[in-house]
Amino acid sequence: MTDGKVYLVGAGPGDVGLLTLKALDRIRSADVIVYDKLVNAELLKFARTDAQLIYAGKSPKGHALTQDKINRLLVDTAGSGRCVVRLKGGDPFLFGRGAEEAVALAEAGIPFEVVPGVSSALAVPELAGIPLTHRRYASTLQIVTGHEDPRKRSSSVQWKRLLGKDSTLVILMGMANLREIVKKLRSAKAKPSMPVAVVASGSLAAQRIVTGSLDDIVEKVESAGFEAPAVIVVGEVVRMRGKLSRKMQGASLCGRTVLVTRPKAQAASFRTLLEERGAKVLSYPLIRLRPTNLLRGIVPQLRRGDAYRWIVFTSANGVTHFFDGLYRYGVPPEVLAAVRFATIGSKTAERLEDYGFISDIVPEDFRQESLAAELEREQGDVKCRILIVGAEESRVLLRESLSACGHHVDFLPIYRTELLSGGSRRIRELIRNKQIDAVTLTSSSCVRAFAGLFANDKLGKALEDVAIAVIGPVSAATAQEVGLHVDVVPPLSTAESLADALASYYGKC
Repeated sequence: MTDGKVYLVGAGPGDVGLLTLKALDRIRSADVIVYDKLVNAELLKFARTDAQLIYAGKSPKGHALTQDKINRLLVDTAGSGRCVVRLKGGDPFLFGRGAEEAVALAEAGIPFEVVPGVSSALAVPELAGIPLTHRRYASTLQIVTGHEDPRKRSSSVQWKRLLGKDSTLVILMGMANLREIVKKLRSAKAKPSMPVAVVASGSLAAQRIVTGSLDDIVEKVESAGFEAPAVIVVGEVVRMRGKLSRKMQGASLCGRTVLVTRPKAQAASFRTLLEERGAKVLSYPLIRLRPTNLLRGIVPQLRRGDAYRWIVFTSANGVTHFFDGLYRYGVPPEVLAAVRFATIGSKTAERLEDYGFISDIVPEDFRQESLAAELEREQGDVKCRILIVGAEESRVLLRESLSACGHHVDFLPIYRTELLSGGSRRIRELIRNKQIDAVTLTSSSCVRAFAGLFANDKLGKALEDVAIAVIGPVSAATAQEVGLHVDVVPPLSTAESLADALASYYGKC
């Protein structure tokens, strides 16, 4: 039997992006994961499909497992030869009882390793625009718990010594005791005007912040309806938030949950763009792209090199499927050396460059109408043979326009769009429960697929509080056809422009 081992792993403050690489590696390789209440459930998706997941959360309302039972669970599970990850919010040794678990493992002779995590004591204030030290305001930092062991006869926190004039005080797990904490600080002769910030759900899209002073913070927090988890910051550095937070967040999606519906292969980069602007992103692809294998039929023509004067790509996906198909059929790209290229969209042109070719025409307006007009101007009275490469369900406007001008036009449907239903039920549930702030639709296919989820509902009512963001005017027109309201249309039909436009939309709300 392989010797078992326990990894005491810090999960960070909540934001999945703040998980360390070592922690991610341990989660992915674990046989068993014992996780706490403050661990972001998204992290559990990194676990193996056969890993055993055991909830060991604690809250003021009750404990899933007592600490003694958790200690015994770790010892017994690792003792049976399994790799165990004890996943704890923040850092495992900072008010996390990780030290007690380490002692229990050491006494039982169980090998263990500590994987430090990003502590909420440091990350949450910083992400809220509050630097914990500043040479003008604070040269020392003190971190204390706001929830001590209830078995203690008296508090070991020396509140009178915590607030020097150049010190910052960070209090963890103090939300339920905020009124008593403020009372103790006031009794310790702290000024009523001392700045205080309370950050709830820090680092997450649901983050909320209230600032005030010792004199009014309790009333402000109670009025806002804050709940744990929250980090309390006391000190002059809180004044820096007003100067930093607006610049840090800009036209931000902070606090917004955005649904991404584009195909899985393109969702990751778009997700990053939205998360960089502060959004919590949920990805449920509504469509997938399948190659048609119809390229095989024109391979002999392409090998001649002079079959087409122009090859037109209507999407970046079309470029990828076309050239990947050429490689698959053994057609060297060099046979296209005499061909001229036209593309709809800067991203399509960039994808073409990845394969070593430059687009001769990239209209400023990323639509088929504009491309048809520019290509016709370029050709003048000379008629030629043109190959248009795109999705099976592509608009026919470009083909019809060029054919009407006397050109011989062939259309190659290089891929088709297939609807996915796997996430349909979950999407409807999220929207009905008002857990989605915005939906992004990056193609007409996505628009139709999304509208189809509500075919039997009153669409307007289900989506009245949800912002609909589409990637361009064609998708916007499709949305209008199927009865979707559109709130955001970016100036450029790119993922970056869509992310910026959505952030600006909420910045004006």
